Amino acid sequence: QPNEFYKTPAWRKLRLIHLKSNPLCAACEARGILTDCTKYRKGAIDHVISIRLGGALLHPQNLMTLCASCHARKSKLEGQGLLLPCYGEEGERLPGKDAKEKAIQSINTNSIC
Repeated sequence: QPNEFYKTPAWRKLRLIHLKSNPLCAACEARGILTDCTKYRKGAIDHVISIRLGGALLHPQNLMTLCASCHARKSKLEGQGLLLPCYGEEGERLPGKDAKEKAIQSINTNSIC
């Protein structure tokens, strides 16, 4: 069950490390907007390759910071069939070439936070 994963000590530690290094929403930043995601409930650490599509759970390469609005938009786009290039085995898939850029472009083309 994915929700249980987000309660694990391993995820909480990795999330804090990632957020400390990457406090700004990647999609907003690409538009020149500096959205600080360190505030309570202001953002999410997103799995670029979704867990339900076999994305690596705890690999830093599979993470990016998104504000709540951009994260909701990406999730909606994934539900509508957004597929990002990836490689690796089920459960360990990592973003392929330009996957993060494609995700950011899709978020920014289809909505504004």
